[in-house]
Amino acid sequence: MKRAFKTIGIFLSAILLLASCSSDDDEPEMKNSANEGVVYNGHGEAVNSSPLSVFLSEELRLPYWDVKGLGHYTFFSYKVLDGHIIDYLQDSCIVINSIEEFRLAYHGTKTIPEINFTNNTLLICRTHGSDISRLGEVGLSDQGDEYELRYKILHYLERTSLCVEWPIYYWRLSPKLQKKPIVMIRKDIHIGEG
Repeated sequence: MKRAFKTIGIFLSAILLLASCSSDDDEPEMKNSANEGVVYNGHGEAVNSSPLSVFLSEELRLPYWDVKGLGHYTFFSYKVLDGHIIDYLQDSCIVINSIEEFRLAYHGTKTIPEINFTNNTLLICRTHGSDISRLGEVGLSDQGDEYELRYKILHYLERTSLCVEWPIYYWRLSPKLQKKPIVMIRKDIHIGEG
C-alpha cells in the first residue's frame, strides 16, 4: 500500500512539474545583462553599477514638471495638448552612434556618461504596457534597408491592475549598427487567461 501511494505521489509530482512548465513559461521575460536593461515609466533599477546603466535607469521616464512649472524631458519628444501629454504610448526607437548623437538625443540636465562608440551603438526604445505588463524577449535583425526589432509584451492577467498604460523603455549597447530605420514589431501575450 505504501508503495502504491509513493508511486501515485511521484506521478502527481511529475504532472505538477509539467503543468508548471506550460506555455506560459515558453515566453520568458527578458533577462537584464550588463549591456541592456528595461525601465518601467521611470521605475528602473540599474542592472549593474556601470555609469550608463545607472544613468539610463534614472533618466528614462515621462517628462515631469517641477514646482516652478519647468518641464524636464529626457530622450523622447512629446506632444502636449491642454497640459496633457498625448503621444507617450507611441512606439519609438533611437539609434545613437556617437557621443555627439547621445548629447543631441538627451534633453535632460545631467552629464551623460562616456561611451566608446567606436564599435558600439546605443539603442533606446519606447513602447507601452499597463502595470501588469513586462517586456519579454527582444530581438533585432538586419533586413537590408531597415532593422526589425521584434519584442514581446507579457500581460500577467492574474495580477491586479489599475489598467493605466505607461511607457516601457528598453536600452541596449550593441555592436555597431548602421543608421537606418527600425521597424518595431510587437507581440502581445496574455498570461493567465482562463
